[in-house]
Amino acid sequence: MRDERGFTIIELMITTAVGIGLMLSVFTIIDISMNNSASVAARVDANQRARPVMQRLMDELHSACLAANSAPVLAGSTESSISFQHQTGSAVTPVPEKHVVTLTGDTLSQSEYPRNGGTPPDWTFSGTASSTRQLLAGVSQAELDPGGIVPVFRYYGDSGGTVSTTPLPVPLIETNAKQVVQVTVAFAVEADSAAMGEDDEVVSLTDSAVFRFSPFSEDPTKVNGPCA
Repeated sequence: MRDERGFTIIELMITTAVGIGLMLSVFTIIDISMNNSASVAARVDANQRARPVMQRLMDELHSACLAANSAPVLAGSTESSISFQHQTGSAVTPVPEKHVVTLTGDTLSQSEYPRNGGTPPDWTFSGTASSTRQLLAGVSQAELDPGGIVPVFRYYGDSGGTVSTTPLPVPLIETNAKQVVQVTVAFAVEADSAAMGEDDEVVSLTDSAVFRFSPFSEDPTKVNGPCA
């Protein structure tokens, strides 16, 4: 019995300190992993809600040329609201609607206005929307790198047979609206904090729709417009 030895107080204290350190390290790793998983899940959630909306806008803009030399984008369009004509179907001469997509606060919504007169390419539209629906909530201006914070809608005209790199001034006046050959859409959307437990995850999306436009003309007075 005299040969049996135990642990001293110092040894117990060192062992306890090492154990606590190991446990804190394990808990830190678990916490970081859980936060990373929540962050990834939040970004996936934001992407799943935002990308179908972006794809819908691109599809509608790409099918906005309903008649030769028509102007798909309408006067009055701004950085936060775009008005354009749109219709789908197999008709030889589609009857267009005016679609207005607007960012109000943090909500992106779309209203549709039926045609009430005019002939191609100069249609007129009702002043009363036939339907309005919310496309997406939690929307803000996108912060792109490079570029910083950019408008939701940007409009570009022709520059010698190519798309200009300088956006047209807004709100679009009638003359500028007829020159728009490309629309760039960019927005950011927050993750669903109620579902994901995150309130700072933001996904930025950007895409562009280019209309058909006439090749560069030797006539310097001629403007190459969309839907050639």
